[in-house]
Amino acid sequence: MKINNSKMSATDTVEKICIICGDKYTCSARTRKSSKFCSSKCRSKNANKKKNDKLEDYVICPICGEKYREINNAHIWFHNMTIDEWKEKFPDFDNLSKTSRLKKATLKNVTKEQSKKLRKGHTLEGYIEKYGEYDGKIKYVERCENIKYARTREYYIEKYGEVEYKKMTKNRGVTLEKYIKKYGEIEGKTKYDKWLENNRKSSTLLGYLEKHGEKEGYKKWFSKNKKNSISSSHINVEDIDDYKKYCMEVDKETRISLQLNKLENIELRSREYHLDHKVSKCYGFNNNISAKIIGSINNLEIITANENLSKQKHCSMDIDDLIRKIKK
Repeated sequence: MKINNSKMSATDTVEKICIICGDKYTCSARTRKSSKFCSSKCRSKNANKKKNDKLEDYVICPICGEKYREINNAHIWFHNMTIDEWKEKFPDFDNLSKTSRLKKATLKNVTKEQSKKLRKGHTLEGYIEKYGEYDGKIKYVERCENIKYARTREYYIEKYGEVEYKKMTKNRGVTLEKYIKKYGEIEGKTKYDKWLENNRKSSTLLGYLEKHGEKEGYKKWFSKNKKNSISSSHINVEDIDDYKKYCMEVDKETRISLQLNKLENIELRSREYHLDHKVSKCYGFNNNISAKIIGSINNLEIITANENLSKQKHCSMDIDDLIRKIKK
């Protein structure tokens, strides 16, 4: 059917068929000749197809049949599958082409000097060295903005479309329904509860100690919780190392106290409910109070996470009251 151009204005719309997915879509009369795709997703897919058709070394996706250097996580999510579901469905499938595998193997054997050179290439200094001061700064800012935008919700919607984006995000989360669907009701609930418990425990001090050992565990935990445990405690910079050692001693005494005594509501301890020291570690350190006193069962209580975070270095019990309770 021929379109009468003389009777059409720029505000009119024309119905066309996408050359990639075959869906009908509307475009403005002004862009009817150049428009070929229904969405940026199809446009991107077409560009990748042209690029990938020229590849000499590739793997073919077992679902869509397209050529790729490698089947990465983004492509798997595009097919509305999780990584585990993909591995279960295609256990023997090799996701990497020979070229990609060789590149990844080469990167594993990079020396420290080569690694520093590679890292420098992505810094402002590296860009200035490569493009000159003026162009280097402009290109570096552009790169930072692009990286920032590529992690946003808007970028994914622009790339895949809102419907596909919702499907992708829906499949990424770990839910009880997914575990039940995969393993059955009884086993699914058991596995999900186990995952939930491990996930909660992994961010606690006990989780760090179990995973990394006592010495490294304390070091990593303090590094992760630096803002909560040091800067917000009003400890002098020169005393930080001594404060860390003191906290280790208090935590050790706390664990002993919990093993020997039953603390009320200890079963509630989680991300929502924290174990709190009524007389704070900060107060104990600044006033030279024994770690055994601060870690005593009489100084421990379970309170909500919000109460604990807002309390910080403050005490909910007077030190004299605590000592009287211990003596009893």
